[in-house]
Amino acid sequence: MAANAATGDSKWPGVLDLLRTRAWWAVGVLTLAAIVIAWLVARAEQAPDVEGDPPSASGACGGGVAGAA
Repeated sequence: MAANAATGDSKWPGVLDLLRTRAWWAVGVLTLAAIVIAWLVARAEQAPDVEGDPPSASGACGGGVAGAA
């Protein structure tokens, strides 16, 4: 995945050595984490509006200040 002078070292610092020795596991774990985070963000954006709350600025009206041209 990398090709430079550091790739020939037998030991890399910290978590980088784990990534070097188990690259495909790291890809899998990071991909799974990205999917979970994307799902949580999408779920949070679809949260139902609470009755009585004023409309958000990103609503269907296009947002902005009323009457501004």
